[in-house]
Amino acid sequence: MPKILIYANANNYHSIKRSLAGQEAGFEVIWVSAEQVNLPDVKSYFLPPKYSRSLISRAIFEPFLIFNTIRRVKPDIIHVHFASKGLAAVPVSRYHPLIVSCQGGDIFPDQAYRGFYAPFVRYLLDNADCITSMTDYMDLTLK
Repeated sequence: MPKILIYANANNYHSIKRSLAGQEAGFEVIWVSAEQVNLPDVKSYFLPPKYSRSLISRAIFEPFLIFNTIRRVKPDIIHVHFASKGLAAVPVSRYHPLIVSCQGGDIFPDQAYRGFYAPFVRYLLDNADCITSMTDYMDLTLK
């Protein structure tokens, strides 16, 4: 059975809903996130709670979590939900095929696309094999 690794916030309803579509398509869904996700028939890799509660700890340890999970799981596809992944964009960008689903906050300068996150978002998007977005306006921004 082919494996799809989902890298998304474990508490985001939309990411969960969209990710489970992979099961319907015949993929084994594996989840990686700072926090544990509890979904039927989904293996989850996550940081220990003492690290997932702190944004600084997440920024430091999440890239290692991603790198180690990808090496352990050897997924056929990686799907990243939300492009604002900070330093974790570096290790995840090395593996392909890579799908990135953007939201407005990821790419609009009046939202999160500025400061520290901007170069990492750009790096992740530049290395993606496929980028999805929610609207035509977002598609224009991505060009």
